[in-house]
Amino acid sequence: MSISRQRKKNHHKRILAAVIAVLGVCVLTACILASENISNMPQTVKVITIICGCIAFGAAFIITVILDRAAGHYECRECHHHFQPTITAYLLGMRSPTKRYLKCPKCGKYSYFKVELYDK
Repeated sequence: MSISRQRKKNHHKRILAAVIAVLGVCVLTACILASENISNMPQTVKVITIICGCIAFGAAFIITVILDRAAGHYECRECHHHFQPTITAYLLGMRSPTKRYLKCPKCGKYSYFKVELYDK
């Protein structure tokens, strides 16, 4: 696959992840606002509405993490090993706007890694 096609594909994955995250937040917000603003709604229906919103948000969050993690890879500065982190490492790694603090699976060094959307 050419670099531009791979970069485009990974860029589309990241955009889709962002859209899904925004939709999840919107659904949760709409459910909370609906349960608060409709006064004649029974209490059990309000609770069920909020729970459904939380489930939709959780599903959107999981899908977003999976898509964002799959869009690209990381390269170690020390050993130049290309890798994708586990979901746990991806979620728990400290992060700046452009980098994530991870451990290289090959050499074991901790460092800030920048995501690369295509193979060089």
